[in-house]
Amino acid sequence: MTFFGNTSAKHRLYKIGVSNNLDAIESCFIIKGGIIRDLRIKENSKSGKRPDSIINIEKIEYEIYNPAKSNLYNFITFELRSHLK
Repeated sequence: MTFFGNTSAKHRLYKIGVSNNLDAIESCFIIKGGIIRDLRIKENSKSGKRPDSIINIEKIEYEIYNPAKSNLYNFITFELRSHLK
C-alpha cells in the first residue's frame, strides 16, 4: 500500500500520524519512505499537488522510514510483514 497527501498540509499531517504511531504500525508493516530525485511539484487550491513532469520510476529511492527524514519522503509505503501474510 502506498499513500501520500494530495496537498502539502495533508501529506505533513499523515507523516506526523505515522511518526506518532510508529511502534504500533511497525509491528504489522515494513514502512518505507520513497524519495523521487529531481521531482518538482506544482500545487494549487483547485487540483492539489501534481508533478510538473512524468515520474521516472528508476529515480525512486526507498529507505526504511525514519521520522527525522520524513520531510524528504514524497510518499510512504506499507508492506505487510511476512508472518502476517
